[in-house]
Amino acid sequence: MAESEGNNRTVKTFKTQDGITIYLENFREINPAQDFAEGIAFITQTLWYDRPLFDSRGNFLSTVKDKAPFVITSDKRIIKLESGRNQFQNLLMTVPDTAPDNRFSTKTIEKFLTGDIDFNPHDLLKQITDEYRKYLDMDNIPGAYTVNAIYDILSYFTWLFDSIPYLWFNGDMSAGKTKACSLHEQLGFNGFMAVGMTAPNLFRIIRDTRGMIIIDENENQGNINSSSDEDKLAREQIINSGYKKSGKTSRIERGQDGKPHRVSYPTFGPKVIGGINKISDTIRSRSYRILMIKTNNSEIANSVVTDSDPEWQEIRDELYVVMLNHWYEILDLIDRREASNKHKFDDGTELTLIGRDWEKAEPILTIGLWLSNYAKDNGALIEEIWDFLRYQKEKEEEPTLDTLDISIIHTVEEKFIKDGPHIQLREVSGLVALEEGIDTGSPKFNLTRYSKKIKDRLEKLGLVKEFKRGTDNILYFETAGNLIEATKTRYKMNVTVVDNSNNSGNYDNSNNSGNYDNYDNLGNYDNLSNTEKLAIIQNKLSQLSKIIVESKEEDSEKMRIVRQKLSRIIEIIVDVTGVTRITEKNSDEHSEPNIEDIKKELKETLSLSGGIMSIKIFYDLIKERFAELPEAEANKIFKNLTESGEFNFDFNSQIVTLEDPRK
Repeated sequence: MAESEGNNRTVKTFKTQDGITIYLENFREINPAQDFAEGIAFITQTLWYDRPLFDSRGNFLSTVKDKAPFVITSDKRIIKLESGRNQFQNLLMTVPDTAPDNRFSTKTIEKFLTGDIDFNPHDLLKQITDEYRKYLDMDNIPGAYTVNAIYDILSYFTWLFDSIPYLWFNGDMSAGKTKACSLHEQLGFNGFMAVGMTAPNLFRIIRDTRGMIIIDENENQGNINSSSDEDKLAREQIINSGYKKSGKTSRIERGQDGKPHRVSYPTFGPKVIGGINKISDTIRSRSYRILMIKTNNSEIANSVVTDSDPEWQEIRDELYVVMLNHWYEILDLIDRREASNKHKFDDGTELTLIGRDWEKAEPILTIGLWLSNYAKDNGALIEEIWDFLRYQKEKEEEPTLDTLDISIIHTVEEKFIKDGPHIQLREVSGLVALEEGIDTGSPKFNLTRYSKKIKDRLEKLGLVKEFKRGTDNILYFETAGNLIEATKTRYKMNVTVVDNSNNSGNYDNSNNSGNYDNYDNLGNYDNLSNTEKLAIIQNKLSQLSKIIVESKEEDSEKMRIVRQKLSRIIEIIVDVTGVTRITEKNSDEHSEPNIEDIKKELKETLSLSGGIMSIKIFYDLIKERFAELPEAEANKIFKNLTESGEFNFDFNSQIVTLEDPRK
């Protein structure tokens, strides 16, 4: 038996017959990028230092300026990480492949190591909250400013918790999603903007920095085709597993011996996602959705988050100091399970969170409880967090549909009205593909494979009694009016009256059989803003316009359906924007503009520009020409011009021309 010294701690050992030293205690491996062990908090920063140079005999020559990772501990030590593993007491600290950038100023590091510097955590929360109010408009969501600030603070204590939620910023273009992501990049622990990053790079960054990962412009992450995009699938798996501390991904890599080895990479950590489109259901279940609406506040709209702003460094310095000084207070709250999963609101209602809802909320509430200890607010902070959680719970419980589901429901309903309850699967699949803007004539389109996808969605939507093969060996499904009605009611869509007086399931078409004037192509979007509705409509218009441009004249059935869809969409645009006429108030102030004069002027401008210009410029010309009109009236003029047939709008390419591009 022997004892060896390791960083001021005696470790018991013994030697084998071959002279190999065996330790009688296990060494715990930690990641000093952010970790908590042996009553100490660890962070790593890359710092400049004087690296000594020696000659071949080991004699000192001089020093050169160099960078290296240094570990800073809550007990006010600073340790240079050497290559390989570094022993600290009975801990082994691993050097990352890529050390975290220096986000903790050396000036404040020195003050922390040599003095008693500290900051009030609640004052820090208020300071961060004010930044979110300065740059973002989130008044539509109760508690959103505070929860975003808490999320940044939480990221400095991630590895004290067993799970952590994600934030999903969703909304139209120019609504502030990228700005929100930029704020979290500046203020979150080792915030890293992972735009266009491959899966291997992503999980290595997570391992090396243990920081907040920001994924902006995440437009297609929710629609993954694993057969054609394995990397996209791998990124989703990283996000899916990364909300739990146990989350890992593994890869087969060659070791120093040249042989393949399975290597595990942790995926745990805070993540912020921004994008216009829907994310996958699994990622959604791990996230709090922050619906961003384009602001009318010009000061907020014109604000810009810049890396060079010194206030970000000041706030980060305070966050690092608060983390190193107060981490054990949060650990104590976690150990004593102080945060409650039940809450009674001032209005008398109660909310209890269980399962994943509680896994997501507990870290936010624990940090909130800790911050409340430094505030004299009589529980106002906790109440604000619960208001946010109640809002999120209510929104999550609302049934939602994507555009594919809406297309399926309406296609089945139309076929049911026209042909009755027995419907051919392939026919429905082809019509749905057309409505979704898919080029069914392309050799890349496989109707059989697409039909399998539609079959699965039909069953999940509850639209099918049973599937049967006919005498022609073609797969049919049977539906019924009450099934369609129940599905539309479930998703809060407009419901057509069903005549249940017979068993055929036919709709009551006594007014106009087969006339589908009440078709609502937006489906269950009552809870979305007009901006979101119009974004969806714009996407649909782009798809249909592409079909119009590429279709042949003999595709009469295809064009009939396209024209029908376009007509319905235009009706919805009128309903959403309210541009059907000048209001009574404005009619007294402005005379009706002459549409023919407008056409003539725009045609002359188009001719001068070579007969082609972007739709945005075209629309801006209208607004500029009639600047005195309200925006709704300018929208009305634009709508009239798109319907006049005298201009050709290609919404897929976002251009307008004087001549038909097919000629």
